[in-house]
This record gives sequence, structure tokens and C-alpha cells, in this order.
Amino acid sequence: MVDETEDVVIYEGSCRVYDKNTVSDKGDVLNSFRGLALPVDREGWLELGTVPREGDTVEVDRMTHTENGRIVDVNPANFGGTHLVW
Repeated sequence: MVDETEDVVIYEGSCRVYDKNTVSDKGDVLNSFRGLALPVDREGWLELGTVPREGDTVEVDRMTHTENGRIVDVNPANFGGTHLVW
């Protein structure tokens, strides 16, 4: 991830990228977003000296291509870690 105000990388490492879709009874997609699960909890972000925020840029290297987006929501994970919606 890159902090737009200073163009610095605030996390580089392993993560899990996933899709989440919400559908209606008829099968119509109502909501679709990309998620990013990072193995860093709130205390870990504070130790790193920064926290991901809405509007920050996400760049994910998928080996064959790169995905880019902007964070729209930041949520804590159930077992530690952070989920970013982008």
C-alpha cells in the first residue's frame, strides 16, 4: 500500500486478496468489492508508525499482473489482522 501524501509504502508482504459479492434472491449482483486481508493488527500498525486509511492507494502484485485501487473501508479481522475493502 502507498500513502498518497508522502508516496511511501506502509505495508509490503504476504496478504490474501478476495472478492465478496452480495446477490439478491433473483441472482442479481447488488454489491461487489475486492478485499485485502493483512496479517497486521491495530497494535502492529501503531508499531509501524502508520495506519491504513480510506483513500489510500492499494497495489497488489498478482505475479502476472498488478491490481490497483483505493481503500474505501478498514475493518479489524476476527483473529487479529486487518481487512481492507477496495
